[in-house]
Amino acid sequence: MLDELFKRFVKEKTYLSNVSPKTVRYYQQSYNAFKKAVGAELPTRNLLNDFVVKLRENGMSANGANVYIGGMNSFLSWLWENNQTSEHLKIRKLKGENKVIQSFSDQQLRTLLSFRPSSFAEHRLYALLCLVIDTGLRIEECLTLTRSKIDFDNLFLTVNGKGNKARVVPLSQELRKVLYRWSRHHDSELFFSTRHGSKLSYRNSLRDFQNLAKKLGITGVRIGWHTLRHGFALNYVRQGGSLFHLQKALGHSSLQMTRRYVELSNEDLKEMHHKTSLLARIR
Repeated sequence: MLDELFKRFVKEKTYLSNVSPKTVRYYQQSYNAFKKAVGAELPTRNLLNDFVVKLRENGMSANGANVYIGGMNSFLSWLWENNQTSEHLKIRKLKGENKVIQSFSDQQLRTLLSFRPSSFAEHRLYALLCLVIDTGLRIEECLTLTRSKIDFDNLFLTVNGKGNKARVVPLSQELRKVLYRWSRHHDSELFFSTRHGSKLSYRNSLRDFQNLAKKLGITGVRIGWHTLRHGFALNYVRQGGSLFHLQKALGHSSLQMTRRYVELSNEDLKEMHHKTSLLARIR
């Protein structure tokens, strides 16, 4: 019975809420973890508690368990809204460790941007790097960007974010130069297409990025597109940008999600204290 309800949940999320295939996979992984832990029974409070206990007993971290908890909570809300449960059950997320994500240093970014591309793939990678560094776009938003959605004259581009929601994003004049140069390397409508005009896969884009970082000797930081997006968010706040504007730029549905991107380091706090110290100012 629960399996059939979950299939209905996924169909409605796909066709009515327009969630992405990636989100569907996330729901499926969360449900699979639930079934593996406690079976395919209609959830009760005790069963949900057993689910979390089993995850922790199997060595999963609090943050890891919270990922599956989030996916199951979406399904639990759907069950209640469709009168499949008598109460709106929800699993309380565990208190996890708030880790400050290591971002690329300014010197590492300069190193990335100082390489001179020669091949088609290298020119594409360079343009991708500049786009994410300058705008903080999700990599999937970059890989699905089309030529017609770039307004070179007015310094804007339009992307399809999560839930297929369109978002207008500003770009700098420096980025415009990079994107315009790249646009002359091909005539495909997909802006970051393969040489044959098809969509570049996330895996291949990440492989190219990691190979370049290794070639340039960049270490001590996770090499990934999300690390660049996180760095964009941190720099935005450090340079005086507001969280509300940053939320719009990143395409987040809630300010809470945006706050997670800007956990400041001890050095950030130290620098801000030096700038705002009342004692230092009046003495």
